[in-house]
Amino acid sequence: MQNEHSVAGHWPGGFDEAGLQAWAEQLRGRLIAGRASLGLVFMSPRFFGQAAQVLELLRVHAQIPLLAGCSSPSLIAGDQEVEGEAGLVLGLYSLPGATLEAVHFTQEQVEEASGPGYWHMETGIGPEQINGWLTFADPFHLDGEAWLRGWNEAYAPLPIAGGLATGDAAEQQRTQVYLNGQVWEEGGVGIAIGGEIALASVISQGCTPIGDTWTITKAERNLIHEIGNRSAYEVLAETVNQLPEKEQRKSRGNLFVGLVINEYLEDFHRGDFLIRNLIGADPKSGRTPSPASSPSAPSRGRARRSSSSAATPPPAPRISPPCWGARASSSPANRSTAPACAVAMAAATGCSASRATTPATSRRS
Repeated sequence: MQNEHSVAGHWPGGFDEAGLQAWAEQLRGRLIAGRASLGLVFMSPRFFGQAAQVLELLRVHAQIPLLAGCSSPSLIAGDQEVEGEAGLVLGLYSLPGATLEAVHFTQEQVEEASGPGYWHMETGIGPEQINGWLTFADPFHLDGEAWLRGWNEAYAPLPIAGGLATGDAAEQQRTQVYLNGQVWEEGGVGIAIGGEIALASVISQGCTPIGDTWTITKAERNLIHEIGNRSAYEVLAETVNQLPEKEQRKSRGNLFVGLVINEYLEDFHRGDFLIRNLIGADPKSGRTPSPASSPSAPSRGRARRSSSSAATPPPAPRISPPCWGARASSSPANRSTAPACAVAMAAATGCSASRATTPATSRRS
């Protein structure tokens, strides 16, 4: 991917100091506009142990004044999605006229927050100073719903876009977020974008429905106990086992849940579901947890992710980052989730600022 103001590249290997140095310098040389204003980096979990060293190499040799990003086991390099030992992707952006400020926020701050003024004081940034936020966060140790509600109130009506970090399937609750040379395994990072650059979101999420639409008949916060008066795990396993063998392989580690936004619709289509990660399943209890609370009333749906939706740095100067997007006062996170859900195979990299774009439990294709 390249245009006058941006360039992105994929490093497929592991940690190699000399190789990464040369690669970063070569990528910097491909940026037509000259010096970068911003860098976005997405690293696979294979770099967890060397992440700080990698960040320093990229900052120095690609000459990046502000570098941010998160971990992801799947990346997009150009028009190709890379999974497994995916390496890393780096995007460089020249943003003439932009003002950029970065912050790190924590779960402790989310719990302390007492209103919009709290975040203005903590970040040192008011809504009149910027055009929007680009954020990356760990979904396991940060209450993303509470944080987003707080920032929506503090920075309405500015767009808040970004991504949720993911990690290794074997260590499902370990992720990383990056800011300059710092590596955190909890909390989030935000880049306030101001000046002559606006933050815009686009739809880049894709899910393909799998199985049937179902009603959630028993749920407790983010734990789904029963679907259609049956064990949630049993319904999930049955749905996946009915897929062709090739589709079953693609679904491993890529199942999502979709909650119907408006359960009063007669038919549900793409755009009617809010996608949520399925973070595990317990065959003994039959429960399937997702990061956000599930409706306790009936719920329906199912889907699978399309190949164009892994973490990837977007072109500049209109920045539309991976994973999820939200606009103050219109995000699905601000709505009461309708009592309907679906199972889908999907993987979200980008969402509309105002609604989810695919049905339910998902996997990536």
